[in-house]
Amino acid sequence: MCRTPPITAFVVLKLIDQGSWNLDEPVSNYFIDEDIKHSKYIDKLTTRHILSHQSGFPNWRYLTEDKRLSFQFEPGTKWQYSGEGFEYLRKAIEKKMKRPFDEIAQEKLFDPIGMNSTYFYWKDKIDESLYAIEHDENGKPINYEKYTNANAAANLMTTVEDYSKFLVYIINGAGLSENLYAEFLKTQSHEKKGIDWSLGMQMLSGLPNNETAFMHTGGDYGTKTISLLLKNSKQGLVLFSNSESGMILWQKIISEYFGETGKKIVQRNLE
Repeated sequence: MCRTPPITAFVVLKLIDQGSWNLDEPVSNYFIDEDIKHSKYIDKLTTRHILSHQSGFPNWRYLTEDKRLSFQFEPGTKWQYSGEGFEYLRKAIEKKMKRPFDEIAQEKLFDPIGMNSTYFYWKDKIDESLYAIEHDENGKPINYEKYTNANAAANLMTTVEDYSKFLVYIINGAGLSENLYAEFLKTQSHEKKGIDWSLGMQMLSGLPNNETAFMHTGGDYGTKTISLLLKNSKQGLVLFSNSESGMILWQKIISEYFGETGKKIVQRNLE
């Protein structure tokens, strides 16, 4: 499994580029969750807010006290990571397109660049013997769940080879128009000192050699992953670990592989 949001973001950007979706149109034109149908912010929420984690939603509603979706602040006014936002966007796109999001992803992204082993959920064609089983901090296997529904922010099934193809595609323009790709490359929101967000990925600018890094980290208990691109040198790394101790591993690899630039990337993420 790997972090899904960058995949979702680029499927959405492809739809925007082809004129099927709009970056700054209210998402409420196509979908309104029952939990927030009376909110004063409902018509302010846009795709730009969601992709840059400014939706105002919590990460997941089940982690809140009342288990209901709500705006915790006005969309676009500050940064807060939200899986709920990406799921909200998936539901809106499916409602407008009248198609499952995973089918759209297959057509717009997976098939064109040859991501032949990437799925939004567990399918019969997956060879379970190749699945990298999660392990706890003591190296013991963890029971895993086979998710059977698409989630725009979690549970993507993929391989290092496929995700590397995706990163190469991104760094070479992702087949997007010049103007839309420029929107991806620029800062959309601010997380903390030294870390901003573009449309779907973290941005770390002002690195050694005037480098800018685009990255996404994530994982659940027993899995720790990171994908990382350097804009100027066009270098990158995909690191998937099926261990709760995976972060220790990828921090060391990034520092050694990218030298001073890598050390700065690790430092900013630990601050």
